[in-house]
Amino acid sequence: YSSQDADTKWPDTTGLFANTDRVTKKFKQKLDSASIRELQLTQTVKLTSQDLEESQRNILQGVITFLIIGTTKEFFCDQN
Repeated sequence: YSSQDADTKWPDTTGLFANTDRVTKKFKQKLDSASIRELQLTQTVKLTSQDLEESQRNILQGVITFLIIGTTKEFFCDQN
């Protein structure tokens, strides 16, 4: 919701709108390409962050597995 009236001189580069008037239910605020790009970048950052967290978990699991295998191998080698 935008408390401001629609800007009739705002360039329409996308045909998309961000807000509607609560009373008339008419579109008020045009969504410009910069806003769309910002939304896309925000989504990209979110997905990249999730991918990074998953990569960090995978690396941690790999290190733990490596240490367990190495410790187990040493234990059995020392037994012989």
